Amino acid sequence: MNRLAVIAVFALCSCTKFSETSFTGTWRAETADIVQEIALSRDHMFVAWVSEKNALTTPSCPTSAGTWRLQNGQIAVHFTSSIGLDKWEPEDKQVQFMIVKATGDTLELVDPNEKRVLSYKRLFPDSTVRACTRDVVDTDLFGSWRVHYNTHDYEIVLGRDHSIGVFANMPNWREPGKGDVREQLWAGIWCTANGKLLTEMKTVPSFKGEAIEMRHRQWPIIGIETSRIAVRDGPVRYVWQRLN
Repeated sequence: MNRLAVIAVFALCSCTKFSETSFTGTWRAETADIVQEIALSRDHMFVAWVSEKNALTTPSCPTSAGTWRLQNGQIAVHFTSSIGLDKWEPEDKQVQFMIVKATGDTLELVDPNEKRVLSYKRLFPDSTVRACTRDVVDTDLFGSWRVHYNTHDYEIVLGRDHSIGVFANMPNWREPGKGDVREQLWAGIWCTANGKLLTEMKTVPSFKGEAIEMRHRQWPIIGIETSRIAVRDGPVRYVWQRLN
């Protein structure tokens, strides 16, 4: 955007009154190369994820977390932590997303990194899961769960034999006309201890000779309902929806 266009947009937005509740939820924008998602929660938690388009970035993708507020027609964000590979590090960064348009489930923002307008679509609204009032036991978690994680949808199966499998729908390279196919990406074992879901997994190779990656994770379980659980990955909350 040129300077005059930015000034015009800012003048228009500064005269528009926005409600914070209209911005809560998880939003997704796509360019030719990347997928960018942002989540704004009612408790003013802000999370941003960026991944390469059409690439499954597990177990992590560049993620930043902090707080947000509305200020003069902008979403003002203070990032306080970020993760590149598998470790959260402190961060102290202030950025502003200028609001160009906000209508229903569409949100147009001037991205501070891209320096251009990105159009976001709301994936789902902000939701809360009732906080744990007792210790979580293994029987609470048996079954299949869907989670939106690192800009992708995954199915996580927690077996009664304490096996764990992570699945995703992948492009069918052999027969493109038949649509995506369900493939297993990770396999391993799981248990619960001290209010956490503990997993030990390794990647499932998609071709002969592919390197195998090992991963040990601890997910604090912060909320539980009949059909949903909430876990934390560092400062970020993820909601798992029961499939069966």
